[in-house]
Amino acid sequence: MILKYRAWNKKTQSFIDYGDLVLDLRSGKIYAGDIGLVESTIDVTDQIELMQSTGMKDKNGVEIFEGDVVITSKGAIGYVAYLQQEAGFVVVLKKSD
Repeated sequence: MILKYRAWNKKTQSFIDYGDLVLDLRSGKIYAGDIGLVESTIDVTDQIELMQSTGMKDKNGVEIFEGDVVITSKGAIGYVAYLQQEAGFVVVLKKSD
């Protein structure tokens, strides 16, 4: 499976378009837009929240990412999170621990 990410810009309250997103794991930086411009560098820990794809799609064929709010087949509302102790993605229900 190819790892896919999307990024939420906390400052502008918007997603960064896939085509404009470059992740440099060595420096811990995300480059948005033209990676040749220093001004386009955004610190990952400051303004950007990275969300990894779960590799699954919802009933409408839309890819599900970490942090997405979902409704289970039984009607319960929760959000998608990666839990290290489960070694995978789970749905954390609104009314649960």
